[in-house]
Amino acid sequence: MTIVDRSPITRREWLTSERPSSRWQARLGHTYATWQRFQSNRLAMVGLSIIISLLIAAACADLLATHSPLVGDLSGARLQPPSLQHWFGTDDLGRDIYSRIVYGSRITLFVVVLVAIIAAPIGLLVGTTAGYLGGWVDAILMRITDVFLAFPQLILALAFVAALGPGIENAVLAIAITSWPAYARIARAETLTVRNVDYIRAVELMGAPPSRVVLRHIVPICTSSLIVRVTLDMAGIILTAAGLGFVGLGAQPPLPEWGAMIASGRRFILDQWWVAAAPGLAIVIVSLGFNLLGDGLRDALDPRRSGQ
Repeated sequence: MTIVDRSPITRREWLTSERPSSRWQARLGHTYATWQRFQSNRLAMVGLSIIISLLIAAACADLLATHSPLVGDLSGARLQPPSLQHWFGTDDLGRDIYSRIVYGSRITLFVVVLVAIIAAPIGLLVGTTAGYLGGWVDAILMRITDVFLAFPQLILALAFVAALGPGIENAVLAIAITSWPAYARIARAETLTVRNVDYIRAVELMGAPPSRVVLRHIVPICTSSLIVRVTLDMAGIILTAAGLGFVGLGAQPPLPEWGAMIASGRRFILDQWWVAAAPGLAIVIVSLGFNLLGDGLRDALDPRRSGQ
């Protein structure tokens, strides 16, 4: 007599099953395996912790800030060093630097999220279209991309903001305009490697139009590498936004933008070093967090490790 083992399987066994019973189970299993690879990278977890802390600071700025980020005490709190009352000291207008950094995290997230939302889809669409269609379409789109890549991103962003006018919205638009070419190059390279594979040819033989092939079959393949590149570029986006704020073309006073805070504190860098050092340290830590997170995502999403 054969004994059939009907003991219930655990959630981990269900997720790691080599023979998934449905497409949903297969997708969840793939996501779980990716998370396991990401979790094993300690530096990536450090980066994730930094980004989560940034999100919490931005969401709970009203609760975490100890003073108003815009109003200071000129008579009794001007350029005070770090203390129990003012953790990071005060600036030349008597404003609490810690509170301004906490509220400035909202501006930082506003910039990086909007740039990613605008630039990544444009670059993905341009790159996949150029790679799949080829010919004169590829030539024209890539020459336009080369024009943008010929200039340093900060210099080109400065030119666009100077033309559009200073302000955080124009700064976001300028950074997005200068960021998409790199994503287009990556998407085109990915498309060139998959456009002649069997399943793409099978979809074409079934009569699918080029737009459907690109949007439904090629774009999902390029998404993972694009996510990694966007995450790694977040540090550069933050530095570009800070650079625009430093020269007065980004967020305008009295908004607590980190680059503008460094610009206002450079006059006191020798005696009251904390005015510029605190926002500079915030930029360094957040940029490091995005770089560590991007490196971890690159390793976790590497298709060559999917079978490990």
